[in-house]
Amino acid sequence: FGSSRADHRADAYSQVLREVRQTLPRRMAKPEEVIIVEDENGDLQKEYMTDVETLDLYQTMRQTLVLLTHLDVRHMEEILTDGLKKQAMEVAQAFLNPNVSSFNWKE
Repeated sequence: FGSSRADHRADAYSQVLREVRQTLPRRMAKPEEVIIVEDENGDLQKEYMTDVETLDLYQTMRQTLVLLTHLDVRHMEEILTDGLKKQAMEVAQAFLNPNVSSFNWKE
């Protein structure tokens, strides 16, 4: 009885979770930025550019992706592999067409 109920619930949420898995990587907030600067002594220093709201959103999205990955590893691998393939194709096209100035796998 309990297993059937859990299976039904998993089926009901399956499509929604697939869509969330596909959307989150495309809409991912940026992590904390680190800029390398040279100080007055010529030493290189890290400067952290922190936007607290964006960083909090990034952490939440990251944790959500981790949890969604645990629910369906294979689907998450497909999503990320497809995104990387698309990005690699854009890089290859940029070498063929020097007028292309940026790469973006978001749709």
